[in-house]
Amino acid sequence: MKKIFLSICLLLTITLSAMAEPYTMFHEYIVQGYRKAQAGYHKEAIEDYTNAIKLDTTNNDELYILRGISRLETKDYNGAYKDFSTAITLNPKTESGYALRARIFIQKGDYKYALKDYSNAISNAPQKPYL
Repeated sequence: MKKIFLSICLLLTITLSAMAEPYTMFHEYIVQGYRKAQAGYHKEAIEDYTNAIKLDTTNNDELYILRGISRLETKDYNGAYKDFSTAITLNPKTESGYALRARIFIQKGDYKYALKDYSNAISNAPQKPYL
């Protein structure tokens, strides 16, 4: 009986540590990506955010927004557009996704779509006057 109990404890420990590893790495990638972005190393931040997205099990729209911001900083407008659009698909109530995607439309001179995205951003967060 004692051997069975120890075997179960060992199995649980292995299972829990295996489950914890991606969770830990997930958060580590986010933190490292944020630090790199703050230091101006956006290409490296994009890699960290991409790794976090691969490990994400919740389809967190904010990860796509963070990566999209770094892509904006590297002038990868197509990549940023895709990230912000994905964030909007995952969370249609995101004001950040709409406001940031509007910046891309302005860069392209597509003011009609920029206005539409800014309108969506404002309607999703009317309490935020900076939008």
